[in-house]
Amino acid sequence: MGNCSCYKVSKNEEEINLKPPESKHSLSDTFNGVRNQVTPELGSIVLEILEGNNSEVETLRVLWRELNESSCLVLGLALQELPCLKEITLKDNLIGHHFSKLKSGLACCASLTKLSITKNNLGNEGAGVLEGVLPNLVELEELILEDNGIFDEGAQSLALGLSRLSKFRLLWVQRNQIKGPGLIKLAQTLHKIQSFEELHFDSEFLSAEEIHKVQELVPRIIVNQV
Repeated sequence: MGNCSCYKVSKNEEEINLKPPESKHSLSDTFNGVRNQVTPELGSIVLEILEGNNSEVETLRVLWRELNESSCLVLGLALQELPCLKEITLKDNLIGHHFSKLKSGLACCASLTKLSITKNNLGNEGAGVLEGVLPNLVELEELILEDNGIFDEGAQSLALGLSRLSKFRLLWVQRNQIKGPGLIKLAQTLHKIQSFEELHFDSEFLSAEEIHKVQELVPRIIVNQV
């Protein structure tokens, strides 16, 4: 994708060109309205979506660049034009409460198998957004939510969202603020998903008894000793 180093759209890890989607008016109009508020890298992606063939794009990575409210709004609309996405990675973008702007776009990513959102301060509010998104991601296998300021309330929201996923295998929730009750609630939900394999979490806020309870519920745990 040209000289873009922080944002990458690729197919099978190879950069590709994009052609216009059949319906792009909403994305085009919104982008034009907030263009001066959107980071240049994201603007480059949107322009390529509007000008190229995006039907086979499978990977989208947005790394180490702030996504303000306007950028999140535009990215949410762009996701709706990428129906074949299988992996989304958002890392260290200062998204915070703007995450709700991505809700509709993420909910359209029905082919997604991996969603990684790390160091983005989603909090319980963002976990609540995911509760509404996750049931639509019927192919999802991996969810990485490391370092997002999620507490027990958010963990319960995630549990509700994950409960309807039949192919889900791996969950990372390290470096959050999830205590025993929240993690046990998550583990109880994961226990009911036959495909589930591995849960990653911190030991900082859990007693040995609570860790043992989680271990009884899921096939494999990876505990980060803090």
